[in-house]
Amino acid sequence: MAESGDVSELGVISLKGGQIEDRAMASSAATVSNLSPPPESKNYPGITILPSPLQTALGHGRSGIKHAIVHNWLPLNSPTVNARFPRWLRFLTTGILLWLISVGVLVATWNYILVPTVIVIGTFLVPMAIMIWAFDRTRATPLTGERVISAFMAGGVLGIMAAALIEYWFLSSTSNYVEVGVFEEAAKLAVLVGFAVGLQRYAVRDGILLGAAVGFGFAALESSGYALYAFTTGWSLTNLLGTEVLRAATAPLGHGLWTGILGGVLFAGLGSRRRLHAALLVAGTYALVVALHATWDSLDGIAMATAQWLLHGSGTQLTGWALDIGGSAVISAIGLATVGHLWRIGAPTPGSSSARLERSVRRGGCSRDGVPFARRSSARTKTSARASPGELGGHRRARRGHAKHSNG
Repeated sequence: MAESGDVSELGVISLKGGQIEDRAMASSAATVSNLSPPPESKNYPGITILPSPLQTALGHGRSGIKHAIVHNWLPLNSPTVNARFPRWLRFLTTGILLWLISVGVLVATWNYILVPTVIVIGTFLVPMAIMIWAFDRTRATPLTGERVISAFMAGGVLGIMAAALIEYWFLSSTSNYVEVGVFEEAAKLAVLVGFAVGLQRYAVRDGILLGAAVGFGFAALESSGYALYAFTTGWSLTNLLGTEVLRAATAPLGHGLWTGILGGVLFAGLGSRRRLHAALLVAGTYALVVALHATWDSLDGIAMATAQWLLHGSGTQLTGWALDIGGSAVISAIGLATVGHLWRIGAPTPGSSSARLERSVRRGGCSRDGVPFARRSSARTKTSARASPGELGGHRRARRGHAKHSNG
């Protein structure tokens, strides 16, 4: 905790909607009569008392321990925030346990009402865990938790519906994976652009985060559809669970990664003054993402055809699987290397406003969106807290005497 300081307002740090916010109550509202718990007290029913340097707000003596009263809010140094067991890992572990319990009950009862529970948990768990991990790693960003969650949901609902309609109207064949890639990436890009409107600044890392939210929302709902289709094909629980495990394992390497790449380049272009160069760069990145998407979807057929061409007989199936896995690894490596490069070049440069904001967030001086915490004490309050009333009176009399002597 910080040492005793001099602040004229009561600042309360909280977590709300994924964002660290601060609340300030005027010192006039924080009187000793209603906010004066014993210094040794730590908790009251429904109220958490936290050590704080806010002396003037509560009116204790200059040497006493000050307290900030927090109603159902989490402080910045709460174990929930700074835990060694990060939030995304806690979320993922809890989700896996819930999924295993749901599967066990479904197998024991064969109650098909539980099938949607198994599908939703299994398909949304990994994308949401990745989003929590990425959001926690982005310290200084104008993106609020509400905007990221809304992009996740809209990327799934609006993106997948738009892609389905476009493919229904214009897709020449379901095996034409290039057209599938063009249409689906265009649908996700449209959702991403919609959520990028109105931001105060456009940084590469913010674009990666928002694009990943749109892509992972799309991937979660698409995986739900594949899982449901696998289950209804023969009403096989084995097909359902196999599809969910496979889609969950490959979720970090698909839609979220591709749309994150596109979002990073898009935000870099929006923040650039070279409009033509930025437009060409976005178009080239879109072509790259479509190529990765189309190759990923068609890789199974390409691998099997290559194995048959090489072997002409025995061992074709095993070789095809090996080529499929190897090709998936190559595509994933290209995508991860691209997004890693964008993340590095998107780091705030030393001395820039973004770098100063990130350092301030790391030190706890402001929230993620740049709102400073309650450190707004005036020079008069600082002086009054450091000097006794008699000393202040002596200083005032000395200044008046000096002014009188100068005028005389």
